[in-house]
Amino acid sequence: MDAPAAPDARPIFLHGLWRSGSTYAWSRFRAAAGTYAYFEQLYPGLARLTAERAMGQDWREAVAANRHPALETPYYAEYLPLLGWRGVKGFHRSFAFDRFVLEAGDRHEPLRLYHAGLIDFARAKGLRPVLGCNRTWLRVPWIREAFGSYDVHVERDAAEIWGSYMRHDQAGTPDYFINLHLILERNAAHPLFAPLAARSRLRRGPERLIKPKRFYPPIIAAMPDEARYGMVFYMWALAILAGLSHCDLVLDTGAPEQAADAEARVRAGAGLAVDFSAIRRPDMPTDPPVGAAHIEREILDLLPRAALARAFDAARAREGLGQLSQAKAEKVRPLLALLGG
Repeated sequence: MDAPAAPDARPIFLHGLWRSGSTYAWSRFRAAAGTYAYFEQLYPGLARLTAERAMGQDWREAVAANRHPALETPYYAEYLPLLGWRGVKGFHRSFAFDRFVLEAGDRHEPLRLYHAGLIDFARAKGLRPVLGCNRTWLRVPWIREAFGSYDVHVERDAAEIWGSYMRHDQAGTPDYFINLHLILERNAAHPLFAPLAARSRLRRGPERLIKPKRFYPPIIAAMPDEARYGMVFYMWALAILAGLSHCDLVLDTGAPEQAADAEARVRAGAGLAVDFSAIRRPDMPTDPPVGAAHIEREILDLLPRAALARAFDAARAREGLGQLSQAKAEKVRPLLALLGG
């Protein structure tokens, strides 16, 4: 194997929807030499994380339940030196869902200081900071401006993401659908989310006093599969446009034929040797619901064209299509048409 490229001090950020293969991607960067990889740095549970919770045996059960890659150490081990009497220093629960869209030029000093603390701690150990999160995919321009980051978008087909959410819901864990509702609830006025928020049942007024895990499960249970798929497809559309427009790499965890190219791109662009050879097509393929094509066309009509054109870069997104399989690129082309240009 050739010698690694010259050392690169930029922090690496991983972005993507829940159940996109983001934990796999994070685990590969964590395993790379010279990295210090934080898992889900905006997870609300970090506000109450303790050493006992971080290092307890529940993490092994979570690995199995979520079909995550084998881990040698718990998910949150990197946070142990950063814990206060309870919770990670500098973290606020509001980071998880509030202001889910951040553009270059926006000010969010608490969030900046929190990330800077994580990055500086890793660097003080002589290690490359890696931050992998499912809550940053519409904050990439702000992150790049604030930290000069190398950014990876983790991609998976919308139908496979929807199918994974459905399997978890059927097992009594609707958390992923709850998360999508919380994004809409906390950002309902933002132009990127307003069309979907307007037709979704969200907590409003005094209902905000009811805990999400009590309020949303009955609403999710009453949603037809088509409505759930539409919500996932809407979020997937925003995520893939963000990845193609703003990230250095789009890593398709369902396309093993792209793995070697992705490794080469990380090596050339970030100076880091990462092994993606274990990428495999999902062993639990999921067909979208009946009428999925109609649902997707409906969502394409619902997506706010003016807001998309302001948020995403049509030219750069088109250039990024080469990172995708031909089938995936064809799936994305109708979205690019919405950007104009």
